[in-house]
Amino acid sequence: MKKSTDEMLDEIKNTQSIDDYLAANSENIGGKKISEMLENILAEKWLVKSEIIARSEISQVYAYQIFSGVKEAPKRDKILALLIAMGLELDEVQSFLKLSGYPFLYAKKQA
Repeated sequence: MKKSTDEMLDEIKNTQSIDDYLAANSENIGGKKISEMLENILAEKWLVKSEIIARSEISQVYAYQIFSGVKEAPKRDKILALLIAMGLELDEVQSFLKLSGYPFLYAKKQA
């Protein structure tokens, strides 16, 4: 069961050991694999993996390796291609990048 931030904060304050806390709350603390996060998006949005891969214009083999978890740290541009092919909004893309440890997208000013 997912816990609220307040519940987790109370547990942190009352725990004897950080290891005990982490063990008890592993499902509430990040750490999802990129492949799991992508599969969740496919399921939530009723998307077809083969169609997304075709739209992303990434090599089929490479894309399937990302989805299967073989490529644990794919290049950011490959992830962006998949996210764009999924039709995600900018805030969804930024959230995905944040949760998966990639740098945010940002606009540079041109002189």
